[in-house]
Amino acid sequence: MNDQRSNLKFDLLAVLLVLCLFSVTILSLLLTGANSYRSLTQRDAEVQDEQIVSIFFANKLRQAVSSSHVLDMIENDTQVLYILDDTLDETGRPYVTRIYYHDGWLREIYSDQDYKFSKDDGEKIARIEGLTFSKDQLGDDVLLTIRFMMNGKEHTDHYALEDIRESIVHFQSEGGLHQ
Repeated sequence: MNDQRSNLKFDLLAVLLVLCLFSVTILSLLLTGANSYRSLTQRDAEVQDEQIVSIFFANKLRQAVSSSHVLDMIENDTQVLYILDDTLDETGRPYVTRIYYHDGWLREIYSDQDYKFSKDDGEKIARIEGLTFSKDQLGDDVLLTIRFMMNGKEHTDHYALEDIRESIVHFQSEGGLHQ
C-alpha cells in the first residue's frame, strides 16, 4: 500500500512537472510572438510614414502646370519648394504652395504669391528630421530630387517633371519606377 502511494505521488509530481513545462513553453511562445508583432507593427508604421511623405510630394507636384511652375527658392533663411498654381488672385498673380522644413516638421502653406509668411505659419504635414531639394535640367525634362530624413534614415525621391500634369514620373531611389 505504501508503495502504491509513493508511485501515485511520483506520478502526480511527474504530471505537474510536465504541466508546468508546458505552461512555461506556451508563455515563452506568447511573449516571443508579442515582441515580434510589436517590432513588425513599428516597422510597418515607419514605412507607412515614409510612403506618406513621398505620396504627398508626388500629389503636390502633379498640381503644377509645368516644370517651370516648380521652383526651388530660399525664403526666411529656409529652402522652400514653390509650386505655382494656375489659380490667380484679384491682381492676376498666381497662388503658390510653399513646402518647407521647420522645427521638426514638413510644412505646407497655400497662399497668394506675395504673402510674407512666417516659418510657423505652415500646416504640419509629417514629422521629419530634415529636407532638401535640388532641381536639374535633363534634356527637355527637369529632374527634381527631394531628400528627407525620417526615423534616422535618409530618403531620396527623384521626380522627372514634364510639361503635362498627368505624366509626372516618380522615380524612388529605394525602389523601381512609380507613376
